[in-house]
Amino acid sequence: MLWPKPLVLTLFSVLVFAACANVPLPLVGTTAQPEAREEYLLSNPDGRFNQFINRGEVVTGMGFEEVLASWGLPESRRLSRDRKLEYWTYLGQDDLSGDWMRYTFAFEKRLLVDWDVSRHFIKNGTLTNWDTPGSDPLPEAERRGGLTAKR
Repeated sequence: MLWPKPLVLTLFSVLVFAACANVPLPLVGTTAQPEAREEYLLSNPDGRFNQFINRGEVVTGMGFEEVLASWGLPESRRLSRDRKLEYWTYLGQDDLSGDWMRYTFAFEKRLLVDWDVSRHFIKNGTLTNWDTPGSDPLPEAERRGGLTAKR
């Protein structure tokens, strides 16, 4: 039995989009990101973190709005058990190694107080488990100095 060409193309498209839905987007960019950043900077011309937001960087002390303007919406959000901290998670792909990176930002009273970075290694074309919790692939000085996303 021969399948009609439009039906085959439709089924192929559905399968491709369904497969892509389970893959996180890299921190390389979205079309909405520049507009959100520009809108924030225009609305807050004297903002304390504007130079970081303009470069797509995140530093401690930023509030929800500044992080959103700099990196956009997180992949997920959750509260700590005692409800004192809110965690935002961003996923992205390292341009050089192809490894997946997970950035977890910790907010207290709506201000960024800390973050953690973990890596999902690519070995022989296969994804491995996330690195050991507590290990930090970035040097301490870079970790505390700010993060830059290529969005």
